[in-house]
Amino acid sequence: MEPSLLNKFFDFDKMLTPIIIKIIFLVSFILSLLIGLIWFIVAISDESILGIILSLVLLIVGPLFSRILCENLLVFFKILEKVEKIEEKISST
Repeated sequence: MEPSLLNKFFDFDKMLTPIIIKIIFLVSFILSLLIGLIWFIVAISDESILGIILSLVLLIVGPLFSRILCENLLVFFKILEKVEKIEEKISST
């Protein structure tokens, strides 16, 4: 019989954190683009060269930095997957 959804949740058979990390990445990606774009528009209206440069840096570095942080967190879960596969191979032999 198939275990219920509640049993799967409490058995920790499937990790939820990788999904949450991907959602956090998507939100931070969109936010950094929106904030950078708004900052760029304000800097253009104020004719601020420094503001324009910093907003362009935010538009480029923000999503990149967010991606790097999320990838670093996901590495732990990829390692866990590989270790579980190794454990399965060892136990099957």
